[in-house]
Amino acid sequence: MKKLTKTTALILSTLMLFGCTNNSVQSGVGDTTPPSECSVTDSKNESKAESSATENSSETDNSSNERKENLVKNIEGYQTFSYDSSVYEITNDNKFKKRLISPYDFEDSFEPNYTNLKRFMRAPVVVKCHVVGDSYFILEGKCGDVEFNRDGHDKGVYTCIYTPVMIDEIIDDFGVKTDYNTGDIVYVMEDYILTESYNNNKPLEWLDESIKDIEKVIENNSDNYLAEQFGEALESDKKYRDYLTSHQTVISTRTVLLEKGQSYLMIFDEKARGFVFDNNQYAANYTVTFDLENDAPKVYMSEEEDADYFNGYYRYRDQWKYLKEKYGDHFKK
Repeated sequence: MKKLTKTTALILSTLMLFGCTNNSVQSGVGDTTPPSECSVTDSKNESKAESSATENSSETDNSSNERKENLVKNIEGYQTFSYDSSVYEITNDNKFKKRLISPYDFEDSFEPNYTNLKRFMRAPVVVKCHVVGDSYFILEGKCGDVEFNRDGHDKGVYTCIYTPVMIDEIIDDFGVKTDYNTGDIVYVMEDYILTESYNNNKPLEWLDESIKDIEKVIENNSDNYLAEQFGEALESDKKYRDYLTSHQTVISTRTVLLEKGQSYLMIFDEKARGFVFDNNQYAANYTVTFDLENDAPKVYMSEEEDADYFNGYYRYRDQWKYLKEKYGDHFKK
């Protein structure tokens, strides 16, 4: 049996993972709409007013009827989306192919104090917050009909979700004055991909390109062993595509996506490091988010899968425990 060369192995690995680490791969035209009803909604007919809270926006009681409604008005022309964990499954290429990957950004877990967090943020502040409106879906620098850019340098070059949250409580400012206040509404960036069609785009174009690339390699390769290896990669990608089009999914390596009706612990950097667009305050791109309302950290939503996951990625579990121990009393239901 022939062995794979390092170069060939690298090509194989790249093809198998193509598109799974870039959140700006949804461009193009066409229609690969999954059979589910698309929940991405056009807000053109919504109020023309700038994003604002109702007169009760300063309340922090999540059990009130006000919390069941959007407190933020959608700006005309913006494309919106609302994530619901009871509807959408979080998946990704690695999870589908049983290759677990950590959603945790840090190399280690650590005590959440000012010194440790200053390694990643200029002026960290720990807050409790909840979702107060629909998310804005930014596709290659456009949100619906609106040209969306943080500044003149990144126009049209990124795809992401921005979700509005209201700060219910400043939990910990570490004794340093913060420029955030209770009641502030902040748009937080989330990194995930919608697999439902949006304005006739082709949401799985990146996966289709991966499949075509592997097919070309097989067609132009006379080595039977390599053809077999690439054939397995091709079959795996096709099964993944079939799964995405037959289920309601979002693609993300994160395990906590923001949804209405939940409270979250977030660690913001100072407001000055974010930006303002259309009179809305957007947080600096890096925001730490944990769901502390649960009794234990969850990843794949089954005890067996989570046990396997935490055997290999214990840092996420350990960091959750650090935060739960220090701030858990703020999230008792």
